Amino acid sequence: HTKAWEKYWKKGVQYYKEWQDKTGDDVVLPCDFEDNFSFRPPNLCLPHEDIRDILVKEGLSIEREYYAFSAQSPKEKSIADFTNTVSGTAGVFLATGNSRGKKSKEIQDQTYDAKFPEGRDPVPFQFSAVAWWMWKKSLLTVHPDWVQDEKKADYSGIKAFFRRDIDNYETLEILNEVLNDRDTGEVLEWTPNDPGEDDAFWPLLGSPNGNGVQHFATDYKVALKGKGISMIRATKIDIGFGNQYQMWMLFK
Repeated sequence: HTKAWEKYWKKGVQYYKEWQDKTGDDVVLPCDFEDNFSFRPPNLCLPHEDIRDILVKEGLSIEREYYAFSAQSPKEKSIADFTNTVSGTAGVFLATGNSRGKKSKEIQDQTYDAKFPEGRDPVPFQFSAVAWWMWKKSLLTVHPDWVQDEKKADYSGIKAFFRRDIDNYETLEILNEVLNDRDTGEVLEWTPNDPGEDDAFWPLLGSPNGNGVQHFATDYKVALKGKGISMIRATKIDIGFGNQYQMWMLFK
């Protein structure tokens, strides 16, 4: 297997076990969480046309019930950018562009700082926390009465969490190992039923594009009513100027 596969399969097993063993309350976002971001108001939209065929095949909505979110941090001289399309009513999270602001050593500009392994200290907020904020916001936008009466709130409707436009080289290395020789549009799937290191479920779950989704499930296990990742699927799609990998996690 590739170096990325060897690096992340054990992490995938570890993160999944942490979800299985999780008890107690969910993670609580700090009171000043929103104060650390610049937000654009969520915009009602359709899912991007590149992903609609997959959504239809999964039995998921392609109607105008999605909200486009964009959040940058810090407010002054932002380095982190989280851009996603979310529908709490459809049960779908489409993660498109999410960067905590790490700076690659290959891109040494005025923000590069050699004392950090990635070249620059990222913002302290994990992707899973921002994703949860957006997930809740998509539902509270539709159900404003939940703000006043929390007993009415139900955030457990997650069905699928997509990682789109993947550009992390380690995740791509893993996906390339399993998809490189496959036809465009062919969908492969993996489940946690096989604990062996040859099952791509584990390195993909532990990868930079998978672990944030697993932490999302673990950190908010109570609100999600125990739902977790039951399957990972991936494919190559033709975006008009080449192929692009798409990966998504199904919740159950």
